[in-house]
Amino acid sequence: MKGNRLAGILAIGMTSSLLLTGCSFSGVMENVVGKATNSKEKVVATASSSEEGTPVKAMKIDKSLDKPEFVADLSGSTNISAGNTFSMLAEAEVKDGGKVTYQWFSNNVKSNGGGTPIKGATSSSFSPKTDKGGTTYYYVVAYNNKNGKVNMVTSNVREVIVWANMYWQQNADNGGFQYLNHDDGSFPSNTTMEIEGATYTFNENGYAIDPGSGAFINVANVQSQPVETDAQPAEQPADAGAAQEAQPADAGAEQEAQPAEGEQAEGQ
Repeated sequence: MKGNRLAGILAIGMTSSLLLTGCSFSGVMENVVGKATNSKEKVVATASSSEEGTPVKAMKIDKSLDKPEFVADLSGSTNISAGNTFSMLAEAEVKDGGKVTYQWFSNNVKSNGGGTPIKGATSSSFSPKTDKGGTTYYYVVAYNNKNGKVNMVTSNVREVIVWANMYWQQNADNGGFQYLNHDDGSFPSNTTMEIEGATYTFNENGYAIDPGSGAFINVANVQSQPVETDAQPAEQPADAGAAQEAQPADAGAEQEAQPAEGEQAEGQ
C-alpha cells in the first residue's frame, strides 16, 4: 500500500513538472539522470558557449592537470565615460603543455560566480560595452585543456562603472567642479577618467583636482587649453611674414644695384 502511495505521489509530481515546465517526460528524465551523473563525474562548464546566457559545454575536471595561474590580478574598479572604450586583460599560464582557453562572464552583483557567459568573449582580453550607464561586474574563467579533460581557475571581479547623461557643475561655495548625473546627482569619486578627450582626477568628494597638489582645477580652463595652445603659434606667422617681406626688399635692392654696376662696366 505504501509503495502504491509513493508511486502515486511521484506520478503527480512528475505530471506537475511537465505542466509547469512544458518539457516532455523524456526531457525531465534526462535532466534528472543528467544531474545525478554530473554530480558523480564532477563536471565543469567550459568555454564553448555559442549564445549569451546559455549553458556551456560540460567536461570532466582533472585536478592532476595544472591549474592555470593568472599573470595579473583583474580585481579593482574602472570608471569610464559612456562611449569611451577600454580593455581588461586576464592572461593565464600553465606548465604541463595544456591549452589555456577563456570565458568571460558578466554579473549584476560583485561575485565571481553565477554570472552570465558573454558571447564571443573567449580570449585573454575583453572590451566591455559602454553605451549605457550603470555598474556591471566582470570576471573570467581560465581553463587548462588537455586530453579531453580540464582544470580551471576563476579570476577576481572587476567593477566597471559607466557614467552616462552627465554634466559639469561648479560649487558656489568652494568653486570646485563636479561631474554630475542628470538623473540622480551621483558623481565619480576617488578615480581618474577620460571625459571629452581630457583626463580628470576626482577626489573623495567628487571634485576635479590636480593629481599632484590636490587643489581644485577650473574645468573651463582645462577644456580651453587646446584653444590657448593653438593661439600661441598664431603670433609666429606675423613675425615670419614681416621677415619674408623684409627679405624680398633687400633682395630687390641688390638686384637693382647689380645692373648699375653692369652699366659702369659697359661705360668702361
